[in-house]
Amino acid sequence: MKNIVTAVAVMMVSSFSRQISNVFTSNSIAMTSGTSGCAKHSIVKREAEAMYYAEANDQKLLDEVDEGKGEHVAAFARVLGCPSGQMDHAQSVLQRSYDRLFPVNNARPQDLVQGAMGSLIESGTCVGDRS
Repeated sequence: MKNIVTAVAVMMVSSFSRQISNVFTSNSIAMTSGTSGCAKHSIVKREAEAMYYAEANDQKLLDEVDEGKGEHVAAFARVLGCPSGQMDHAQSVLQRSYDRLFPVNNARPQDLVQGAMGSLIESGTCVGDRS
């Protein structure tokens, strides 16, 4: 009987935790992180890799995007799917999008990645398969 009560309590806590998580987080986080049960598409993998890169190199990206060139912004563009032949154009697009990418000094990595992908897609640059 004690095991049944314990099992029910664990299920209730788990269900409650899931409900609370759903209130405070969106399904896109689960999809991006791969916990939603969906297979990871290359776009999801690319976005996760880009978020990791953005978080690890935030200050360098802030400086180099402002300048419109640099090894970190070039690597970031490659992670986002830009082939080598479009690197100069990609860096230029990101520079023109600086205010969108860094609206405040402490921009979140996911905002940077989504803004960068949006800018590159809108300009018709990259965000495809890397080559």
